[in-house]
Amino acid sequence: MVEKGLQNLSYVVVLCAAGDRGFDPLRLATIKPSAVANPEDGLPWLLEGELYNGRVAMLAVVGILAVEFLGKGPWWKAPFAVDYAPGIPATRDVIPHVWQCNFGFCPDQAYSGAQNYINSGFSLAPGVDKYWAVVFVAHAIYGAFEWTRYRNFLRQGETGLVVAPFDPLNLRNDYRRQSEVRNARLAMLANLGFWSQAAVTGKGPLQNLSDHLADPVNNNILATGAGQKVAAWLVGIVVLLGAVEVARSRSDKDTGTPQEAAPFCWSKQWYAVSLLEALELKKPHPIKLLGKELVLWRDTSGTWQCFEDRCSHRQAPLSEGRVLGDTLMCSYHGWQFAQGGRCVNVPQAEGTRGNERACASPRSCVASFPTTVKQGIVWVWAEPGPLAAIEAAAKGPTLIPWISEDDVTRTPEGVPVITVVPGMQRDLPISYEHQMENLADPAHFNFAHHGVAGDMLHESAGTAHVEAVTSDEETAPAVFDGAEGLAYWVDMLMGVGRSVEHNLHHIVFPGLFTLKTFTPKDFPGVDWELLEIHAVPTEPGHVRLLVRVFLAGHNLPLMPRLVSKYIPTWLSHIRGLEITDGDTVILSEQDRITRSETERSGQEWSKQYYMPTSSDRLVVATRKWLDSRGGGGPFPSARPLPAMTNEQMTDRYSQHTSDCPSCSAALRNFRALRVMAGGLSVAFLGAAITNASITAGRSLAPVWLAAAAAVLGAVAAAAHNYAQRLVLARYHHYEHN
Repeated sequence: MVEKGLQNLSYVVVLCAAGDRGFDPLRLATIKPSAVANPEDGLPWLLEGELYNGRVAMLAVVGILAVEFLGKGPWWKAPFAVDYAPGIPATRDVIPHVWQCNFGFCPDQAYSGAQNYINSGFSLAPGVDKYWAVVFVAHAIYGAFEWTRYRNFLRQGETGLVVAPFDPLNLRNDYRRQSEVRNARLAMLANLGFWSQAAVTGKGPLQNLSDHLADPVNNNILATGAGQKVAAWLVGIVVLLGAVEVARSRSDKDTGTPQEAAPFCWSKQWYAVSLLEALELKKPHPIKLLGKELVLWRDTSGTWQCFEDRCSHRQAPLSEGRVLGDTLMCSYHGWQFAQGGRCVNVPQAEGTRGNERACASPRSCVASFPTTVKQGIVWVWAEPGPLAAIEAAAKGPTLIPWISEDDVTRTPEGVPVITVVPGMQRDLPISYEHQMENLADPAHFNFAHHGVAGDMLHESAGTAHVEAVTSDEETAPAVFDGAEGLAYWVDMLMGVGRSVEHNLHHIVFPGLFTLKTFTPKDFPGVDWELLEIHAVPTEPGHVRLLVRVFLAGHNLPLMPRLVSKYIPTWLSHIRGLEITDGDTVILSEQDRITRSETERSGQEWSKQYYMPTSSDRLVVATRKWLDSRGGGGPFPSARPLPAMTNEQMTDRYSQHTSDCPSCSAALRNFRALRVMAGGLSVAFLGAAITNASITAGRSLAPVWLAAAAAVLGAVAAAAHNYAQRLVLARYHHYEHN
């Protein structure tokens, strides 16, 4: 309904409209959609208006050129070269005068008496009333289509012919959307040119082109008095706009008022879609990013490729395909795609030439997204196409400045770095906005994670003093190479058995959180401790988290080095899963409650929350940034997800284990160990009972056999416990005391 339509509208606005290249002299991008009741009052409606008028203009260009090419005369006379109904001889004479002169446009001198005809009273010739009946019916039909178009806009966020989206040939993709907008803009400019030419020369565009090519010097815009006036007006308008812009810039500079920046473009960003260690090299990996379904795979050169997860042939998922050398093969019909999304093999094509012809068509390609690998993470640029590759190359991903770009075991200065918490990633049923709000909230840690990592019973558990940084060198743009974000100093208890530390927190958009502790009290010899979390908006109501913890220093303590080297990754991940469980069961419901309340009452988060202490300063700053610069986030009008059970929220297998090489292998091993140890335990217990009945207590063998059965039973129980912790955990905070 309307909310669903607004969700799609927000995708158009916030993820950057097709054709957006930053040119916005009228500041239209700063217009934000208003309330749900009036979604047309804002940028989405303006974008739709541009596209709609552009489509009309493209049809008009075809009609104007076709009429003149077919020899039907100038385009403005063609509609009246036909009798609309028998017995209307005056139609061809009267209607052009009425239509053209009512709009002040009489390019052909043959109609010079039309205005006098109208001013004299304008009585319709016999039979012309039938023409107006046709006009009335045509406008009624047109109005019905317009109403349908408007309703489709409210429901779906885009319009179409009868239904939305109208795409019978299945041509919709990002590249073609941009092509349509670019051609629509050219068509609108072309129409302006056609009308201007007709007003000045009284000729059609093809005739004007022919005249210009025949005599370029004497047939151009400056060759007539009217053309010179038009050129003078254009120059005057450009000069005036330039003067206004210069005056506005000087005014802003004098008053200290910063110019309004363009909205943050969520699709023109790099996203940390996966830890490199979490990806198997020989298979394709389905991922989601900003509502798009993508597939990630690695070619023989070691380069990660990212395609839209659907084959150009019949829309089959490429993530179910096979990696064959430097190509990804669709398992449905064997089509193969190489770097850049190029189709290189169609098995059903007839012969080599047939295959080349099939692969040469642009329709055979799949959308390809730029990728890079930095600091052990695979990054994906959220827009496809050749222009996206250029933009992505000009803007690198937001990296951790305290760690080497290509070696996470060293700082840029060569200081050793260890990963005390191996990288873990998890897909969670939490909205991006609430996840970022959670990361910006230091006060929750010791309460939401009590009994796992936090300590709510500590006297300093409630300590969360938040202050904005005062040094320009500590701001997010300064630290993270110009990236947008927030920086705050926070005093907080670091968890169970830890001290209160003075930490530097950064929120860097589109989704990085860092917590840096300089010379932590609990780790003598450590230069700094760093918590790194990436929050990736996968789809409305869902986010992917990537988490790592680093220690750096020349004299790192023994215990962290032993933990980093010998604790298995799967065991560390189990602890990470327990920590994220504590947030998930709260944030998933918080998201549903706040969005439902917004739908019900219209109150946004700022009216629903009561935040009287300084501990919420970073939360408020983060949400305000998302509302203003971020346009409400990647999915600002997303509807609340249905209520979920505790088991659905904490489904560790689908959210993490199935895609984690270490945890999936551990799960297989634990399941096998459970079966083997359980079977042997039963066998040993049976042997103990049998031996006891035979020896009648005269031998210790039954005792040893029973003890072995007990040990094997305990091993089977432990294996079952660990396997269960990798699959599902019903997490309730009251059970962790």
